[in-house]
Amino acid sequence: MKLTKEEFLSKRTPVFIDPETGAITLVNNSNLKDKDFAEIFSNIKISWLDTTRGYLLGDFLMLYINDYEIPRFHIGCCIYFFNMFPNIKWLGLGCNKGKPGEIWSPKLIVSKGDICSL
Repeated sequence: MKLTKEEFLSKRTPVFIDPETGAITLVNNSNLKDKDFAEIFSNIKISWLDTTRGYLLGDFLMLYINDYEIPRFHIGCCIYFFNMFPNIKWLGLGCNKGKPGEIWSPKLIVSKGDICSL
């Protein structure tokens, strides 16, 4: 899937794990939804360094930390994400940097069938 930056920002729902509560937070504020994470975090006064962030798009949830690395969290969190977002089929953890307009491929994929059968 190839999208312009503006199309990507308008189609995805930004998410982050709140560094204080550990809860996954969806950015639904219409003033922030189409912004990149530097702008979103600046507006809500959270440092993007060491904060797990990502997005919902279609049937997957992508999560990464710092420079698109795989976030560190307990495997039980994956079950929490699948329960919180029942329509997703897989989690992408970390991103392999690609070109603007491309959906960057995940470094690791955790599928719903694999994790929910544990």
